[in-house]
Amino acid sequence: MLNSVFAEDVFSKFCLLVDTGMVSVQNQDFMPINSFHSKILDGSQLTKNQANYIIKLLEKYKNLSAAAGFDYRNDLPNLQWKDSFRVLDLTKKIYVEKRDNGRLEICLKFPYQLKKEFDEEINVNLSNSNRVSHWDHEEKVRRLSFYEFNLISLYEFACRHNFEIDESFMRVVRAAATFTIFSASPSTSLAPNSRSV
Repeated sequence: MLNSVFAEDVFSKFCLLVDTGMVSVQNQDFMPINSFHSKILDGSQLTKNQANYIIKLLEKYKNLSAAAGFDYRNDLPNLQWKDSFRVLDLTKKIYVEKRDNGRLEICLKFPYQLKKEFDEEINVNLSNSNRVSHWDHEEKVRRLSFYEFNLISLYEFACRHNFEIDESFMRVVRAAATFTIFSASPSTSLAPNSRSV
């Protein structure tokens, strides 16, 4: 019987055995073990998937750990977690915000899984993308300089990825579309070029 039935405590003791070399782990497991241990020591919340991964690691090395003097095999099925799990925010939203300094910014809130698509579809052609697009850690949104991005491309990106589109963004998209239509010169034809013979 263990002193603690909390998974965090069992995993921390297991990590001590790994760190001291009393339990050898496969190379591919070493980084996740250290990463999860750091999260636990920092008091960071784990997601349910991370917790499940920790249990799999404990299951995988239970016999080696027992041979090293730390036997949690009987308690493994009944481990409890001290802390609740972190729930991932999967919100997808786009809106326009006026900052205190008067600057307009387009704000996008989306899960990390969309970052690659955002960078490939929207940020790809910006040589100074860090200046005109940045992550706001406090608000947890991507902030874009209003005048540096194609509003129609952003609108299409938002639609393609099922964003909630705020009315503040729709107003500027409608204004941009209206401006584009009216700014075309009268001689500009929207039909394909045709040549008379």
